[in-house]
Amino acid sequence: MNASAIAMAACDEQFNLRGEEQQQTILNSFDFLNEINQFKNRLDTLEKERYELEEKVRRLQEENTNYKNRFIKENNQWIGSRSILALSGHTNLSAFTGNKCFMM
Repeated sequence: MNASAIAMAACDEQFNLRGEEQQQTILNSFDFLNEINQFKNRLDTLEKERYELEEKVRRLQEENTNYKNRFIKENNQWIGSRSILALSGHTNLSAFTGNKCFMM
């Protein structure tokens, strides 16, 4: 082999190595893009779940507020229906029986 043939062989070998490196880099790039796409899909799924959970929390808070308001209203009506004597602690049977005769 002469010097030019050796130089050509070295260039071909170097070119082949670069080609393999480029091919490996391309494969790594595709793997990287696949990982990015998987990450984006997972992120989209998590965001959707987050919005669903936030909506559920909002509905539960609204339901809780409605329940509290209804409870307070019913409790106030119940308290308002009791006599002043019952609330002051000076109770007697007539306060509970509506002034009807109570026999033992």
